[in-house]
Amino acid sequence: MTRVALSLAGCDFGRSGVSVVAQQLLPRLGVALEGRGASVFAIGTRREQESIDWQGQMIAVPSAMDAAAASAVFALAGLSLLARGFGADALYLPAANRRIVGWPRIATVGTVHDLAQFHVANKYGRLRQIYVEHLLTPTLRRLTRITTVSQATADDVVRFAGVSPDRIVVVPNGVTLEGTPPAASPHDRPYFLYPARLEHPGKNHVRLIQAFAQAGLAKTHDLVLCGADWGALAQIQDTACRMGVEKQVVYAGFVSRETLTGFLAHADAVVVAGLFEGFGLQALEALALGRPVVASNTGALPEVIGELGVLFNPTNVQEIGKALGRSVNDEILRARCRRDGPKRASKFSWDHAAETIADLLIEVSNATP
Repeated sequence: MTRVALSLAGCDFGRSGVSVVAQQLLPRLGVALEGRGASVFAIGTRREQESIDWQGQMIAVPSAMDAAAASAVFALAGLSLLARGFGADALYLPAANRRIVGWPRIATVGTVHDLAQFHVANKYGRLRQIYVEHLLTPTLRRLTRITTVSQATADDVVRFAGVSPDRIVVVPNGVTLEGTPPAASPHDRPYFLYPARLEHPGKNHVRLIQAFAQAGLAKTHDLVLCGADWGALAQIQDTACRMGVEKQVVYAGFVSRETLTGFLAHADAVVVAGLFEGFGLQALEALALGRPVVASNTGALPEVIGELGVLFNPTNVQEIGKALGRSVNDEILRARCRRDGPKRASKFSWDHAAETIADLLIEVSNATP
């Protein structure tokens, strides 16, 4: 019987888009593998297990591995050996752009969500930039196969990691909206919604607020920011004050998936303004609810939303402002999003993603001598 290990490392304990992917994908992947006659177990800390809600067999590692540096070292040096020691024929890394195996001892498949650090300098600080550029990315070449969540990310893996395209499989994320949207809006004014952690410069809040103010949209709308503070709150608040829109920029903080569904459903438009996104899950969720999307023309966002949105250069404040205005004033666009958005979103499936990755893991397991 084929035996597969699933790593839980690098999935952010429910705090990011990668967490959402892991929560939706890994349980389905376990079922898909068992349906193919394989046995499955996960490797991670108790906190990682709880954040993913993994209900299957579990190999627990010490809680000290919850620390980012310890987790990265363990993945590099010990994860593959541990998986092999428990009889695994293959290992799956759901966040291979964060936690990589230095010397794979068994067939290993990793999913890369983005290599944004090559597009946004020092996105997470200088130390992590060095880790990604000089250790993680070159090591991607040692994986048996790689999946990416978009063609844009696949192109980056080829360009920056030197991986042959024939070793990469594009497996897009799915979309799942949790809870039923409330009938009433969660906010008392019309609003634009930007669901993203408060991170600078990567999530681009400063230019978005400048555009919102300069376009005069604060007269009719608020700008609601959903996301935890990743060190940029003070700078964002200062920008809102300097632009005279401090009362119209609303900080909702980190919200549950159910609460986010409500915010998405009642937004006049959903903004995804990051400088570079490897997928853009919230853009897809907005389309599923028939909402217009205003998004950067970089990374994977154009391939995710297609023609159902307004794209802009994320470094051009005037262009962002015009895109925001069009999203609420172009009735033809808004009607098309209501009609075709759910249809487009329905083409993205977590079940299909799980089935595709399960097939790949079985394939690499059988190919290993």
